[in-house]
Amino acid sequence: MKRMFVYILALLFAFCCWCLIFHASVWSVYYRLKYFTYDVVQRPHLKDVTRIVGHNPFYDQRHALVIDMALPSSAPRLRVYDLLRQKLVYQTRVMHGKGSGQIKATRFSNRISSQKTALGRYVIVERYLGKFGQAYRLAGIDASNSNALTRGIVLHSSRFFSRTHIGRSEGCPTVSLKAIQAMGKYLREGTVIWIHI
Repeated sequence: MKRMFVYILALLFAFCCWCLIFHASVWSVYYRLKYFTYDVVQRPHLKDVTRIVGHNPFYDQRHALVIDMALPSSAPRLRVYDLLRQKLVYQTRVMHGKGSGQIKATRFSNRISSQKTALGRYVIVERYLGKFGQAYRLAGIDASNSNALTRGIVLHSSRFFSRTHIGRSEGCPTVSLKAIQAMGKYLREGTVIWIHI
């Protein structure tokens, strides 16, 4: 009897895990279709971001974030652009995944549990209050970041920031508390975040 109970619990646990992964996969496909654009640009410029966002009405047409992983983490490599005025409105430092490297990200992966940053276009699909405070759930819309929902990739803040030190994340684009508060007015569902090298 006890053995049967353990067996049933194991099956129930496996089923729940499968449901969570399947659910994230279904939503991942949904967001990739909803935010589809046919343009592929390796190193985006402001005009590229504006053009791609303009091809799909589901995108936030006003603001976009571009993160340049070719720069070291000590540089303000996250930039927020006003797409209508075609200008930079905010910039800050951002963490990369601990599996991607120390000061500069050199390795990237879409694999679950890799703790690496994945390159490509993301879109904000939910704003919520979580264990990191204000956070933004991200869906990957390219093949290079299609597991973002399953991996739990979010834009959030961290206390591991100082003038001289910046920590590393588990793959999420992570900024200081001051930065997440300052960027709040620019972020909403449909805002594009483009991570590139």
